[in-house]
Amino acid sequence: MIEKARSRSKARFFVMDLTEIEFDDEFFDGVWCQAVLLYIPKKELPKVLNGINRVLKIGGMLFIGLKEGEGEGMIKDERYDYAEKYHAYFTYEEIKGILEKAGFEVIEHDIHVRDVDYLKRSVMSILAKKITP
Repeated sequence: MIEKARSRSKARFFVMDLTEIEFDDEFFDGVWCQAVLLYIPKKELPKVLNGINRVLKIGGMLFIGLKEGEGEGMIKDERYDYAEKYHAYFTYEEIKGILEKAGFEVIEHDIHVRDVDYLKRSVMSILAKKITP
């Protein structure tokens, strides 16, 4: 996917582990994590969010999109011949608490059902602002 993106854009693309973000402190004005953090084990999420906080400027914005629910583990995805992949599900109160501990303030959130056959859960969108380093 990165090679395809590079062939279509003059933007710079990086591949790295979210638990070891390699950018300088306060490097970004905003971070977009649509359908990204649901693949991070819950025990590792505070480290990931602390890393995102570190690379965001004070007042910087973070958008995350997650699947609503409880628990985590391997699921079979019918779209890919029932291949197993990891998913973490969050309640709003749960993810809000994790974000606040990582130095973010939730500005707005939305929980909605998307009209696609494969999506069996509600989707949660959250916009948060970095308030503390």
